[in-house]
Amino acid sequence: MTPKQINIDELLDSAYESDSQEEIKRLTKEILGHDPNHPEALLLLADTLDDEEEQLTILNRAYKIAKNVFYAEFNEGEEDEALDTNIGMVYAGITQRMIIPLSDRGETDEAFQLAQDLKKLDPENQTQSHSLYYYMLLKKKDFSRVLEETMKDSVHSLAWAWSRFIAVFMLSGEFSAAGKNFWEAIQMGPNVPFYMSGKYESPNGDTEDDEDDFTFALLFSEHITCNSEELVTYVMSMANLFGLLSNRITNKDTEEYEVAMEILKSSGLMDNYLKLLEETDNKNYPDSSIIKMISRDLSC
Repeated sequence: MTPKQINIDELLDSAYESDSQEEIKRLTKEILGHDPNHPEALLLLADTLDDEEEQLTILNRAYKIAKNVFYAEFNEGEEDEALDTNIGMVYAGITQRMIIPLSDRGETDEAFQLAQDLKKLDPENQTQSHSLYYYMLLKKKDFSRVLEETMKDSVHSLAWAWSRFIAVFMLSGEFSAAGKNFWEAIQMGPNVPFYMSGKYESPNGDTEDDEDDFTFALLFSEHITCNSEELVTYVMSMANLFGLLSNRITNKDTEEYEVAMEILKSSGLMDNYLKLLEETDNKNYPDSSIIKMISRDLSC
């Protein structure tokens, strides 16, 4: 290892260990002084910037460099073998970071292509590959392809479950057809609809799964609110029914409780709620049991 390489590695380590954006910016610029085409330093530098245009410009430069380096080491079709290598992780990280900014700028086709490339790199969903892939399919409103892809997908993630539910709902327009898929999604992440609604403004727990569920909900909430009023109403109704029965909504003196009860009345779920409330007898059943009770009751 050359002295230059040792210096760059030390600077990178310091950048990863630092909590200061200004310090990270200083360190990455020092690295780029040694090597102007260092893709990992460019990625770290982009994350310190507030200006989205400047950030995307640097990410795009990093992406082109990383892609060239990556395919100098790996052939087409070998992408899924490369994620554990340094260049594989850097290439995946840059690709992942570019998808949402491009999508937000209306460059949907370019963002979708990157999502496809990321999924090839990471078929096992170690990054956010599946979430971003399904996010872009839903962004394109290609609901038929969402169903096709979920049927082939062996990785049953939150993105898989929610995308399947949304696609079934939008294609069928029937509550009964989508119900099974909705409760399957809730079973995988019971707090997700409450993150989407803003009831929980931060992860409701200290585990990595709580963080992942929160991040996922922030990403996918637009696909609930932007597709149809009927979808929003359905999700709100079912989430409030589950929230009341699982003691997430408990204080009868709050506006939240009053709104939840009004939603149940307007959606015709009040009788279901009262029946299930009697069945649970105010006991603290686990979420999985309550979800099964609701799913069973609504399918009758």
